[in-house]
Amino acid sequence: GNYNDAGGSVAISISKADATVAVNGYSGVYDGAAHGASGWAKGVKGETLLGLDLGNTFINVPGGTANWVFTDVTGNYNNTSGTAAIVINKADATIAVNGYGSIS
Repeated sequence: GNYNDAGGSVAISISKADATVAVNGYSGVYDGAAHGASGWAKGVKGETLLGLDLGNTFINVPGGTANWVFTDVTGNYNNTSGTAAIVINKADATIAVNGYGSIS
């Protein structure tokens, strides 16, 4: 009973965090399959985040650049982007010569 009651309000400001984003390129020999970047985005508690677009895939030599983008769907994280090299090297052809075997 020695004090008067008091009340009021205070602003609570929570800023966006940076997600942990790991994106890896690709390097390999031509095999006719599509290849692109691989990766993940994680939040402050290690949780997997949605919104990571790994960019284009490539089939043919020489490959190209995958432009990846993380766009946070929750509004809690800063968006970010980058590039990953997709390197596709030439393969050796196997050639049969008139049915007498093959050479590489």
